[in-house]
Amino acid sequence: MTSEESKELALKYAPIIAQKVSVEWKVADQIAPVDFAGSIEEVSKNPQKIGELADDAEIPAKIYYSVCETTTHYFLIYAACHVLDWWKRFDPDNLYDFLRDLVDEHVHDMEGALLVVTKAPDLLVDAVVTVAHYNFYLYAEPRIPTTFPNSKRTYPNSLCIAKFNESVDRNIWLDKTTRRVRLYIEPKGHGIWGDHKRWGAGESIWFYGPKEGKKTPGTIDPIEQPNIKSLQYELEDIFEGNGLWAKRFNDNVLMQKASGQWGLIYREKNGGLKGGAANPPWSWNDHNDTSPIGEIATDPAPFIIRYA
Repeated sequence: MTSEESKELALKYAPIIAQKVSVEWKVADQIAPVDFAGSIEEVSKNPQKIGELADDAEIPAKIYYSVCETTTHYFLIYAACHVLDWWKRFDPDNLYDFLRDLVDEHVHDMEGALLVVTKAPDLLVDAVVTVAHYNFYLYAEPRIPTTFPNSKRTYPNSLCIAKFNESVDRNIWLDKTTRRVRLYIEPKGHGIWGDHKRWGAGESIWFYGPKEGKKTPGTIDPIEQPNIKSLQYELEDIFEGNGLWAKRFNDNVLMQKASGQWGLIYREKNGGLKGGAANPPWSWNDHNDTSPIGEIATDPAPFIIRYA
């Protein structure tokens, strides 16, 4: 598969993202590009710190993707970055630092989702696995993998994901307007879900859709309602020439931790670098799962077989 074909597939299945945003700190809840500087200073592509940005500033949103395939399925990873995983808006130099550590606040945040697309017969999304903190959440297409009455189409068991060994959290939710998979991101902690059951209590909702260059039936429409925004995100291939994967051994960007996971680094108060809690897709893991670290992205077919 060429990079152009991967981009076409990534755009075709790019999700609509419903992001809850706290009015306490709007900038900290926005989807953002990865800051390769190793700090939060250039996350908005300006030499400003997050605390110096106006609360109504908009950060250019970017979603990172990868695509791979077997003879029967496509596997698409979508990763969202936020500048902070936060609990309460305190000055970072005040006496609350100890409390912030206890509630696992950290600079940089990256979570995402895997979409599993069955090639035959209809190129439909059959499963979604989302990453929320230290857990995976599983969503499945509810159709029955047999021939439907009065239908010539068949859905062989070998091609359709219909049941997981672990519990299915809910059916896949599709956006009513675009018919794309909808993902929900909570405020502050930024866990990602396939429904809004655990969505969190942010005061505003910002809907993000893919930037497609021209308006198509899949383009998100502006929503004119109080506390609701409609924005677009840019898609970037994780394997971009000088992108996320290319920087995996750059110790000014990523650092491996004792757990074996890699984390986007951040600068401590003393200026030193530390591997943070924001993990790239090849380090995503469920805390009580038997799968190797990052298998959801690096080898998704056996990962899905364990569940399906």
